Amino acid sequence: MKEKIITSDKGVALVLGMMLLVILSLMGAAAIMTTSTETKIAANTRKANQAFYSADAGIESARTMISWTDSQTSPPITNDTGDPFTYQVNILGRIDQGEVRVFNVESRGWDPFNRSQRVIRADIEISKTRGAVDEGGYLGGY
Repeated sequence: MKEKIITSDKGVALVLGMMLLVILSLMGAAAIMTTSTETKIAANTRKANQAFYSADAGIESARTMISWTDSQTSPPITNDTGDPFTYQVNILGRIDQGEVRVFNVESRGWDPFNRSQRVIRADIEISKTRGAVDEGGYLGGY
């Protein structure tokens, strides 16, 4: 018996068209998944930045509100309830160095939907003679 060899090219365009359609569909699905992931990443980054700036606002608020008479057990400093960005500042400790007091403070900030939180710790120096904040420096944030 003789083998039958396909010698006609009828239907090749259909096969190639279907293969091209499958490849383009896969590329489109990959592009949609990548775009969706990038959008989520950008939203999470925005929330984290909002929480960081809220915590930073807490440190700045503490710099203006801490006075010479504050103790290590002072109540936490919080912002107005109407503000969508919330923070809470706690005094972690105090070191007396003669005419200067150094307050170790921790500020926790949240984004408007309370989904992201950031913490900043800083030292705030207060002079007894001036009664004002002399300088403050960030020790670190995470």
